[in-house]
Amino acid sequence: MDNNNIRRASNMSADGLSYRENNPSAPTPRAPLSRRPEPPSEAPPLEQRHIRGRKPVMPQQETVAPEPPVREGKSRPSDKPRPEVKAARTRQPEKSGREDATVARTAVAGAPSMPKQGLMERLKYRVENKDVVRPGDIVRERGGVDRGILILVCLLLMLGTVMVWTASYAEALSRHGDSLRFIRPQITFVILGLVVMFVVMHIDYRLIKVFAWPIFGVSVALLIAVLLFGAARGQAMRWLDLGFIRFQPSEVMKLGIVVFLANYYHNYNKRVNSKKFWESSVYGVFIPTFALGVVCVLIMAQNHFSGTIIMMMIGVFVIWGSGAKKFWLISAAVVALTGIVVIIMTVPYARVRVDAWLFPERFEITAELWQSHQGRLAIGSGGLFGVGIGNSRQKHMFVPEPHNDFIFTIIAEELGFVGSILILGLYLAFIWRGLIIARKAPCTFSSLLVYGIVSKVAIQTLLNIAVVTGVAPNTGVSLPFASFGGSALVMLLAEMGIILSVSRYSYQNK
Repeated sequence: MDNNNIRRASNMSADGLSYRENNPSAPTPRAPLSRRPEPPSEAPPLEQRHIRGRKPVMPQQETVAPEPPVREGKSRPSDKPRPEVKAARTRQPEKSGREDATVARTAVAGAPSMPKQGLMERLKYRVENKDVVRPGDIVRERGGVDRGILILVCLLLMLGTVMVWTASYAEALSRHGDSLRFIRPQITFVILGLVVMFVVMHIDYRLIKVFAWPIFGVSVALLIAVLLFGAARGQAMRWLDLGFIRFQPSEVMKLGIVVFLANYYHNYNKRVNSKKFWESSVYGVFIPTFALGVVCVLIMAQNHFSGTIIMMMIGVFVIWGSGAKKFWLISAAVVALTGIVVIIMTVPYARVRVDAWLFPERFEITAELWQSHQGRLAIGSGGLFGVGIGNSRQKHMFVPEPHNDFIFTIIAEELGFVGSILILGLYLAFIWRGLIIARKAPCTFSSLLVYGIVSKVAIQTLLNIAVVTGVAPNTGVSLPFASFGGSALVMLLAEMGIILSVSRYSYQNK
C-alpha cells in the first residue's frame, strides 16, 4: 500500500489536514458495527415454593445476578441470554432474620393478569394458575406470627380467667349453690376460643376478603332477626337465642363492619384518594358513612345504646385510617353524636342513667346509684397494692355481677393501684403492637382490618374503665379478655387470630 492510501486510511492528508477537508464529497465513514445481543428467551412460569425449616430454593430464572466488573488478567463471564423477570414488589420488606421465611408471590413478565371483575372468573383463575405467578401480584414474605402480640393476648386471657373465678365464686355459691357455676363455662369458652384463634391464624387473611360481603350480609341479617325474634334482658333486646347457643349479634357485627369497610376501601382506594374533591368525598366518606349509619340504626332499635356508640366509633376510626376527607368525617360524627344524645334523652331508662350520673344527689344510693357506688368503694378499698387475690370484700353481694361489666372494680380491689396500672399497661402494649402490625401490613385491606380490630379493643377498654370509675354514665360495656362471656370471648379470640394471620405477612422484625 502506498503512502497516499495509508494517509487515507488514517483519515489524514500529507499536509496534516483531514481527509474530509480535502475531499468534501467523500462519504461519511460509518461507526464500527458491534454484535447485537440475542433477545432474551421467554421465561418459563415460576412455581411457588414453600419450604419450611430452611431457605427456599428458587429457580434460576427468578433472580438475575449482577455481572462482576471486568478486570485485567481475568476472563469475562459468558454472555448467555438471561430470562427477563419483572418484580412486582411494591415496597422492600425489612429483614426478618428468620430463615424459614419464603417468598410467596413473584410476578413473571408476559403472564396474563388476574381478572378484576367476576367472582367465578377470579376463582377459575386461582384454580388454574395457583402455582403460576402473574403481573400485579404482591410479593409477600411469609414467616412466623408476631410473638409479642401472641404473648400479650395469652397474658391478658390468663389474668382475665383468674379474675373471673375470684370475682364470681361468692355470687355463684350464694345464688346457685355452686362456686364453679361461672368459671366452668368460662374455661370451656377459653379453650374453644384458643382453638379458633390458632386455626384462624394459619388461614390466609385474603380468604376473609373473598367472603367480605357474605360476612357483612349475615351480620345485618342477624341484627334484623334480633328485632323479630330477639330475647330481652332488662330494658334492651339484644340477644338471639337459637336453643343451643345464646349470643349478641352486635358482637358479630363489630367484626362485620370492619371487614366491610376494609374491603370497600381496598377496592376503591384510587377513587378515595382522587384529587377530585367530590369524587373522593363521595367514595371516601358518604357511601361508607351511609352503610355505618344503617348498622347503627339497627342496633339502636334494640335499645342498645352502648353498642351503638361503640359501633359508630369503630367505623369512624376505620374511615379515619383510610385517608378519607377529614372535614366530612368530622361533620358526620358530630351530627351522629348529636342525634344519639337526642334519642337517649327521649328514652326513659337511658335518661335516668344519664341524670343519675350528672345529678347523683337526686337519686337514692340503694337504687340507681348502687352498682356505681359499690364499684367505686371497691376501687378505693384496694389501696396501693390491693388486698390480695381472692380477698375482695365487695364481691360478696355488694357489687352486682362483679364478674361481668364491673370486673375491673374487683381487679382494682384485689391488686391495688399498682396491679391495675400494670394490667392497663398490658392493654396499651397490645394496642401499640397491633398498630405496628397494621402500619406494616402488606395491603390496604389487611392494614384496615387490623386497625379496626385493635380500635374495637381500645374503645371497649376505655369505655369500661370510664364507666366503673364514674367518668361516664353506667352502661353495659364489657372489658375485653376479662369480663365473663362465651360468644363474645370466642369472637374476640377469632379476631386475635386474624391479627396474628396478618402479622405473618407484615414487614417487620418478629
